[in-house]
Amino acid sequence: MKTKEATRKDLPHHHQSYILTRTLDIQLSGFKSLGLQVPNEVFVKEIEDGIAVALQDVFTGINVSIDDKSFGPICEKIIEEANKVSEKDLIVSTSPMIAYQLDGIALGISRIIDLNGDIIGIGARPGFNSVRKQLESISQKLQERSIVFAEDGAFTGSTMSFLLKETSRLGIKVEKIILGILFPEAEEVLKGIFNEDLVVFEKATEAVDWMPSHDFLPFTPNCGRTVGHQFGVNYLPTYLHDGTSLSMPYIFPYGDPVSWAGLPIEKRGAAYEFSRKCLTLTIALFKEIEHLNKKRIVVGDILHSHPRTSLPISGTQQDYLDLTERIVDVLNGDLEFLS
Repeated sequence: MKTKEATRKDLPHHHQSYILTRTLDIQLSGFKSLGLQVPNEVFVKEIEDGIAVALQDVFTGINVSIDDKSFGPICEKIIEEANKVSEKDLIVSTSPMIAYQLDGIALGISRIIDLNGDIIGIGARPGFNSVRKQLESISQKLQERSIVFAEDGAFTGSTMSFLLKETSRLGIKVEKIILGILFPEAEEVLKGIFNEDLVVFEKATEAVDWMPSHDFLPFTPNCGRTVGHQFGVNYLPTYLHDGTSLSMPYIFPYGDPVSWAGLPIEKRGAAYEFSRKCLTLTIALFKEIEHLNKKRIVVGDILHSHPRTSLPISGTQQDYLDLTERIVDVLNGDLEFLS
């Protein structure tokens, strides 16, 4: 593996960070596909500022700071590097923002969990075909060309490892991988399986975890882990009768921010307070969306956005939400449950 490092930002060796990437503005653009107006950048920044403060509160007394990053500049660096590749190479990314700006192909892929919240495999994002069929479609378009993976980052390396094995199985040549952020575990994995060019913009050697902001805000596009099932060799999202997909956001009462989002296990009580703050911020977000659109926003109004908004559920839930319920009311119920 020939690693090239572009603009590395090292943290002091004794200090650790928790990386939060600001992705909410990009994800909310999915509501525009439904004809909804969304909050401006100033309002979105206030919501994400609230998440950053709430995270720092969790880590109070622990030598960990919140490394707060906007996704935009990371994306721009990746795009600039990808524009240098040969015209014969096809850009592929699991990030739609990166793929579309490079006139490449967006690969819909995510970790699939069961109703207990346990990861069962790597599979398709809601609204996409199986990963195998997506890759087979890419293979048919190549005509002896190679591909370049352009990604915002790699944390454990499991997704990149999966993709490299699947592309190898199909005879697809991966010429290069471009990563915004590379974590130590992923670096070790890639060293063992990838011998071509790897361009990295930042090595997160002292980071305890990495989360995008939208995963803490239920009812936002792409929020949470995708609930699904195994079908043959594929892992696929589970859909309700109307095509609604399901997810578990990374906060209580849906998912577990301690096990899933790297919050300190010894401060589990603080993780509940963090979840309450995230619910409060989400309520403020949807009240603003209601104000902008001059109507109540109900669950069914947002579930078929692009990118997809999934119905948030918990493993202990006995029934699905009524699609006519006001989202603010649902969130207030969650807040009351946690109190």
